[in-house]
Amino acid sequence: MLAVIYIILILCKIKNAMKKQFLFVAIMFFIFISFTKAQTYSVGDIVEVKWKGCWYQASILDTNSSNLYKVHYCGLESSDDEWVGTIRLRNGYYKTGDNVQVLWKGKYYAAKILSVNGFNYKVHYSGYDSKWDEWIQCIRIKKSS
Repeated sequence: MLAVIYIILILCKIKNAMKKQFLFVAIMFFIFISFTKAQTYSVGDIVEVKWKGCWYQASILDTNSSNLYKVHYCGLESSDDEWVGTIRLRNGYYKTGDNVQVLWKGKYYAAKILSVNGFNYKVHYSGYDSKWDEWIQCIRIKKSS
């Protein structure tokens, strides 16, 4: 942080407006990079993977030294597993208490996550008796809008 203050003091002494603008941008970039950490994932983490503009739930199977992650998509075969970079990954697990939408017989219903077991979720449908609570796979869930 002292380095940033020092650069700001130097910036104040520079008379050329273009140099000031350049230094200001450089300082802002330095601050942004300093406070931004690259997301890392571990084997077994539940994530979402972007594929053709949509996000799909997956688990991390393996990692390599090039910051690539081998993922297995929820509900798909292992032949669909692939290596992806962090640009296509985000934290993607649902947790107990999350409000979601659940696909049931072609229509989405509001529900709440009661329990989580890997890619399986016990849900309670909002406005329905607990006898309708059920364990479902992640492929039937989407985030509430």
